[in-house]
Amino acid sequence: MLLVFGYCQRNGRKCVTEHTRRFPTRRVQNHQIFAAVERRLCETGHFAPVTADCGSERMIRTFVVEEEILERVAKDTKHQTLNFSSMSIKNCRP
Repeated sequence: MLLVFGYCQRNGRKCVTEHTRRFPTRRVQNHQIFAAVERRLCETGHFAPVTADCGSERMIRTFVVEEEILERVAKDTKHQTLNFSSMSIKNCRP
């Protein structure tokens, strides 16, 4: 894939045409994927995307957590409910 990208002088659209010509049985890629793979290889040294620690940590919803959030909302009515929805157990305790 990267060899074809270099052969086409880093032109993504031209690369799609050449890649399809050379490998007719493979899936046709988006023209932006070639530059993305090259950039990822330069930045991380890997072809595959690094997904470790990707996104925020999810809170496990349990009855206890939901009850603590509801109690906090009932006690403090001046704050918006939306702010309480992302709280963890330790943040809910006053």
